Amino acid sequence: MRAALVCVVLLYGCASTPREHPLREPLAGREVSLSRAAPPPRFELQGASRSEGYVVLGTVRGNVGVAVGGARPITRDPVLRLDDPAEGIGNGLLDTLQSRHAVRRGAGDLVLHVRTTAWNAELPDPANSARYRITYKAEARLVDSNGGRTLAEHRCDVRTDAPGFAELVANDGARLNAELARAGERCMAELRSRMLG
Repeated sequence: MRAALVCVVLLYGCASTPREHPLREPLAGREVSLSRAAPPPRFELQGASRSEGYVVLGTVRGNVGVAVGGARPITRDPVLRLDDPAEGIGNGLLDTLQSRHAVRRGAGDLVLHVRTTAWNAELPDPANSARYRITYKAEARLVDSNGGRTLAEHRCDVRTDAPGFAELVANDGARLNAELARAGERCMAELRSRMLG
C-alpha cells in the first residue's frame, strides 16, 4: 500500500511539473526565427483602494482602459497603453543564440517561441501598504520544426515591488510599463542562464 502511494505521489509530481531543460546540442550555422504569441488579454491591478478592484483591459500594444470592479469604466483620458515584455525577451534570447551558439536569424528550421503566460499587479498587504507587487510569468521554447522536437525550454516567474496606483497609471501607465520591462529583463536573464547555458 505504501509503495503504491509513493508511486501515485511521484506520478502526480511528474505530471504537474513543467518540462524545463537546457539546450544540449550544437546549432552552429542553423537559422532561427522568433514566434511570439499575444499575452493574456487582461492585466489586473487588484485592490487599488481597499474597497475597489481595478482592471486594465486590452491586448499587447493596444490602447487599454481602466475599469473599477471590472465593470464600470473610469472616465479617464488618455487610456493606458501596455507593452508586452515577451518581444524584448525573444530578441534578447535570439542575440544570445547568435553569440553563444553561432545561429543566424532567418526563416530556417529552428523556431524560438516566447510568450507571456501571466501578468498582474496586486497589493500584497492592503491593510498596511499602498505599494504594489507586479507578477510577470513567461515561457520560452526552442523547437526544431523538422519533426517538432523541443531542443530547450524554460519558464520564469518574476515578482517586483512597485509604487502605488496613482504613480503606476500616471502618464498613460509609463511607470507600469517600466516595471513590466524591468520584470521582463529579469525573466530574460533567467531564461538565458537556465535555457541557453
